[in-house]
Amino acid sequence: MENQKKIEETQKMKSFTCPTCGWTVITPFGDDDIIDHAILHSKQHHSGGLTRSNAEAVKKRIKDI
Repeated sequence: MENQKKIEETQKMKSFTCPTCGWTVITPFGDDDIIDHAILHSKQHHSGGLTRSNAEAVKKRIKDI
């Protein structure tokens, strides 16, 4: 239990901001989680141009916070 607490304290948050509208997602679950959220956001708000196969642009914009 103590080890789990240490892992949680040292785990970095990641963020991504949509270059089109400024929508931002922040998560401790890593790049794949951000990409999933960005794909969903793209489908709902920007005619769905983002897919898992062209998600390299998202990976380049992911930041550690």
